[in-house]
Amino acid sequence: MKTDLRPLFVIFILACMGYAWAGGSFIPSSSPIPINGLHVLIIEETGDRGNLPKEQLDILTGTSLSAYVKIHNGKFRQLDLPVLEEEEQVWKDAAELERDSLPWLIISNHPKGGVSIPFPEDTGKIMTILEKYGGE
Repeated sequence: MKTDLRPLFVIFILACMGYAWAGGSFIPSSSPIPINGLHVLIIEETGDRGNLPKEQLDILTGTSLSAYVKIHNGKFRQLDLPVLEEEEQVWKDAAELERDSLPWLIISNHPKGGVSIPFPEDTGKIMTILEKYGGE
């Protein structure tokens, strides 16, 4: 006696299509923020800005990062700790990622990948990372 497996095959295909349609991926992502698109988050303690090198302070108070993200249709946020309750959940979740210093930088472009790292010393290093993960 032969069993007809076609109905199971159809269910499997439909399940896979539904998973993919819902934004799922069968390939694990190394994106710190598991939401499609470019997301850049800076986490800092503004009260500590006086202790930062001038290069880092210039980045934190400048607009080059947010302008790059805007041009690439991404989302940018710079948060002071503690994170306010009014923030979107995606940013609150990202701010809870493990880190061991401040300021901290998270660049994520799911499913392309991303990084969660101590804040780089200068704009050039940040832009190199952004170009790797932030392009279309």
